[in-house]
Amino acid sequence: MKVLYLHQHFSTPQGATGTRTYEMAKRLIAHGHRVTMVCGWSDLLWRFDIGLMVFDNVPAFSWGTSPNKFFDYLSSGLSVFINYPSWLADIVIRNKCGVAVPPGNPAAFAEALIKLADQFVSFLSKIYKQ
Repeated sequence: MKVLYLHQHFSTPQGATGTRTYEMAKRLIAHGHRVTMVCGWSDLLWRFDIGLMVFDNVPAFSWGTSPNKFFDYLSSGLSVFINYPSWLADIVIRNKCGVAVPPGNPAAFAEALIKLADQFVSFLSKIYKQ
């Protein structure tokens, strides 16, 4: 699966957010996914299959934010993969426009991402057989 990972600013592995970003990308690549990191994304979203919304489980993130990338993903037709309870996760669940997984559960995160990738591959194989 092609994964687009948007970040608001460039961050190296030495920075706090850079470490999380780097480790997440490294794990996805280890499982055979193609990961593209983008810091500024205006015209690139149409090239990808899924948009990640990955945050720490902090109440301020859950109910006190409105990340632009969420709406960028939706307006570009991407499925949203979100790992924290929030009004955004409620939108994803209610409208079936992606996957919401429980916070702090790496196994559930990985299983859901793999299941999504498998469903995508199955979907594509059906389309190309026709």
